[in-house]
Amino acid sequence: MRVDSAGIAAGRIGIGATCRARSTPRGLIPAGWGHVGDPELSEPLRRQRREVERWTERIVIAVGIADPVPATRALMALDDGRLLRRLAVDPDLDMRPAIERAVRALAAS
Repeated sequence: MRVDSAGIAAGRIGIGATCRARSTPRGLIPAGWGHVGDPELSEPLRRQRREVERWTERIVIAVGIADPVPATRALMALDDGRLLRRLAVDPDLDMRPAIERAVRALAAS
């Protein structure tokens, strides 16, 4: 992994995740909206979540992380926590350092 790859990946993940159109629905899924019995409400959120997962996995592969599926799941879980924290506690939280550290750790494992 190049020295700047983790920073680039963290920036891409952070930029994509902070996009309001994606982050708000993604933040609702862990909070329970994704399990609503109405498929008309939940399916667009699930579909969007799968798109973000594929997008994140492409970044993980581009950075050179050997096992992209578990790495993608780990980064998505980290970002879910970031979104909940940002929505509920700290709207100005800068998660780039945490995402960069996670990308570096996944690349080293």
